[in-house]
Amino acid sequence: MKDSVLILNKIRKNAPLARQEVFDGCKNLLDLPCRDDIRVQLSMILYGLDVKGPSKEEILGLVDFLNHIEPHLAKKLQPKSNNAICLAGSGKKELKTFNISTSAALVVASLGYPVAKLVSRATSSLTGSTDVLSLLGAELNIPITSMIEIMDDLNFGAFSIENTIPNFDKIYGGIFHTPHAFSYILPALLSPVKCNSVAYGLTQSDTQLSEEVFKELNLYKTGGIVTTNVDGLLVDELLPIGKNNISIIDQPHATQEIYEDLESIRERVDCKVSDISALNTKQEQAELLKRLLEGKASDQQAHIVALNAAFIIKSGNPHLIFSELYKDAWDIILSGKSAQILKKFIEKSNIYKK
Repeated sequence: MKDSVLILNKIRKNAPLARQEVFDGCKNLLDLPCRDDIRVQLSMILYGLDVKGPSKEEILGLVDFLNHIEPHLAKKLQPKSNNAICLAGSGKKELKTFNISTSAALVVASLGYPVAKLVSRATSSLTGSTDVLSLLGAELNIPITSMIEIMDDLNFGAFSIENTIPNFDKIYGGIFHTPHAFSYILPALLSPVKCNSVAYGLTQSDTQLSEEVFKELNLYKTGGIVTTNVDGLLVDELLPIGKNNISIIDQPHATQEIYEDLESIRERVDCKVSDISALNTKQEQAELLKRLLEGKASDQQAHIVALNAAFIIKSGNPHLIFSELYKDAWDIILSGKSAQILKKFIEKSNIYKK
């Protein structure tokens, strides 16, 4: 436990930590006899680093710790497509919204782009992706190979984060209700599927730091990172209100294109906080997702989903024109065709039910 105390003292003094120091300090937590003690100490490290302001090296030390506990993460399974997009988000958003990313992922799939959506149970929100898909009748507790078969067929797969990291989840799961130092990268590490690119929603303001970590790890050929500040509250999605912070990794021209197109879209879309807010119950959240895909939600909600679908596709295809992707997503939402992907996903997932 000596190394753990050492790094906590350095964090308290606002001193920088080397990558190896963070790894050793976290690794030594595993020697503690009680799991609750491990969880407390890990919380202190992650939140302490976040308050201090983490460096790239410190975050990479956390990545090394995760890979030590879950060495299988390096072994990704290959789907049929070589151009799959991993869709992940740090979650723990400070403004609770309807299930934007899940809706957008299904729209992306209906446009012909394969997407591996990483899903989890709700910790700080009303409904996580796992919750809303399960409420609609999908069976997510199926073998990864079976989910890949569904993804190969429908361009959409939902992969449980908790099932991917069972050992880490024992000391991490269910206790973090706000963003922390590992939020800059953690969920994007957890895809069991080999993806060419990533679209990452971040509930932190510094997308540049997240981009630096992505580039150092070289897990994806391309990708995009986004966060939105709405009246001081951070959301891990692209919204037509508030202040956006966007980065298409190593593609400054593509990033600038999104900013410019977004300004034009803002002028046409009269969106308020109430348009993005979560509904009152889990069932209402699930029913809204279904209505969105059927083209029966409000125009503002459809615009929000279209924006995020365009961002996901742009993250994997920086050469494509964002405004055209947005229009394609808007059109297919209004057509109701995306609802067929959800319907088929529910049917196929239940065929593989354990």
